[in-house]
Amino acid sequence: MAYTREIEKLEVRWKENPKGTVFAPLAEVYRKDGQLERAREVLREGLENNPDHIPGNIVLGRCCLDLKEDGAAETAFVHVLQLDAENVIALKALADITERHGRLAEAEQWLRQLMAVDPSNDDARDQMVRVESARNQAATLLYPAPAFDAAAGAAGSEASSGGVEELARPRGPPRGGPAEQIQGGIHVGRADPLGPLSLLLSRRIDRPQAD
Repeated sequence: MAYTREIEKLEVRWKENPKGTVFAPLAEVYRKDGQLERAREVLREGLENNPDHIPGNIVLGRCCLDLKEDGAAETAFVHVLQLDAENVIALKALADITERHGRLAEAEQWLRQLMAVDPSNDDARDQMVRVESARNQAATLLYPAPAFDAAAGAAGSEASSGGVEELARPRGPPRGGPAEQIQGGIHVGRADPLGPLSLLLSRRIDRPQAD
């Protein structure tokens, strides 16, 4: 094993002080050596005595990721942020987890926090571009733009132009205006129910008187 000597040294130190914090580097070496279950056993004992030890919780989160236990890893890294809101390791890990599970809005939130803490983080900036692109694509699939119907558009255009022509067509003056004809000094309008008869009745006829 590549880490045998280092593991032995850390084991000795941990046995000398089992309630100390050397459990965190010991568990990390076990993790790097591929002994994930052993690493988690060490972490379980160490965190029982030091539940708010940030390095220990980070190693726990990494062990869970290696074991494909994203839910447990997320819990561990959220706890780290409760202890240190600007911890870049936890922020990046949470951004990765949420992106991997399609929770893009949350991933974007974690990345914004990470870039606020570490503006020069190129990996976070590249990941943000990827996440934003994925969100835009998802939005396009959920809410596609309405397709333009050329036939309906042409028909609507013709109807619209017809309406304009109808509005532009000159119309006669309103009732009671110049459209009324003056016949024999009598105004005869459209609404005159007697029509020409009215003219005859109202016209004065001079007849020659009999001698």
